[in-house]
Amino acid sequence: MPYVISALNQKGGVGKTTTVFHLSAALSRMGYPVLAIDMDPQANLSLCLGLQHPSEVRWTVNTILRGDIEDGLYTPWYPTSEPGVSLIYGDIRLTSLEREMGSKAFAELTLRQCLKRMSLEDNHVVLIDCPPSLSYLTVNALVASRYCLIPFASGSRFSFDGFDLVENLIGEIQAYNEDLDILGVLLNMHDGRKKIHRAMFSSIQQKFGSKAFHATISPSVKLEETSAEGKSIFQHDRKSTGARDFMALGREVLSRLGLEPLVQEVTAEAEGEQAHGSAA
Repeated sequence: MPYVISALNQKGGVGKTTTVFHLSAALSRMGYPVLAIDMDPQANLSLCLGLQHPSEVRWTVNTILRGDIEDGLYTPWYPTSEPGVSLIYGDIRLTSLEREMGSKAFAELTLRQCLKRMSLEDNHVVLIDCPPSLSYLTVNALVASRYCLIPFASGSRFSFDGFDLVENLIGEIQAYNEDLDILGVLLNMHDGRKKIHRAMFSSIQQKFGSKAFHATISPSVKLEETSAEGKSIFQHDRKSTGARDFMALGREVLSRLGLEPLVQEVTAEAEGEQAHGSAA
């Protein structure tokens, strides 16, 4: 079975889409096929990662959830700017879909049933970018997932607002998906030089214990530039702090899934050592 992980937080601006974008690239660089699913009607992940505009593709999350699918196994995804990462596009029409599907019986099982019909390998990692709300779309993602990843914005005193609602929703989803568990809690935009950020890191560790990721994502102009360019941080500047942070997060995610990297990504430090050895 593939490893299905939803990234969610009901608050916007916590780096959820950025996390899915660059974590997808990190995992693919460690040898795992990755499928990114954009469940957000704003389709920001699709605009970052996709090679086409969401309005130009046939298959989107909207068409899949509406049942416009072929018989048998199918592959409703598209290649992306990142080798090894495929994408099911988001779609602005998901907004109307929520209104139509929200009252239908067993509507929360739709994505889970669709994933079972897709031609996914057992070692596929599926990363789902949820909208910033606890809606029908988020419920569908969680019912289909084995794990969820919850990002917070470091240093924000409002970052924990509403987390009780997220926690309650996860508990309710376990009635449909008893295996659902929190893979980890991630601090984005974390500047360890600032007292308020260090205090929040400590609070995360105390509140979530082993569920808190050791890896954090530092604020970075390089990361901000990647969205406009449609390139992952590894394509934009693989020697940057952002690339280092997301590679560390990728390794920790694999460890929590009980997996090992299939490919060892060459780091900037390793390149330096190789050059030094050649010179010697």
